[in-house]
Amino acid sequence: MMINLISVAVGGAFGALLRYAIGLWMAQSTFGVPYFIATLSVNVIGCAMMGVMAALLPLMPVLQGAPRAFIMVGFLGALTTFSSFALDSFHLIEKQQYGVMGAYLFASIALSLGAFFLFHHLTKWGLS
Repeated sequence: MMINLISVAVGGAFGALLRYAIGLWMAQSTFGVPYFIATLSVNVIGCAMMGVMAALLPLMPVLQGAPRAFIMVGFLGALTTFSSFALDSFHLIEKQQYGVMGAYLFASIALSLGAFFLFHHLTKWGLS
């Protein structure tokens, strides 16, 4: 159990650093893209990587336990939580739970954005 926690923590550190580095690189390079394009790019890359790993991991017993925790939860989870969202959605589709997946999709977007805007507003109101 402890090795899995350490694996997630180390993988998460690498994923978060890579996310930050990609954002800086895209903003400061010749691309000169807006921050939200960098975020979109990281989300798409992370989802692509999660798709590859979700297909490969069941075929590679050596990558179970701590290595899986490092890659899937730590590294890719910190690189982009959107990849975890995509994996969860994939599993629901795979189980043919389309209604649950639709509700999960809607709730994830609506509740997350709603919570952000509500608590941002409440915080600003509380500080004034």
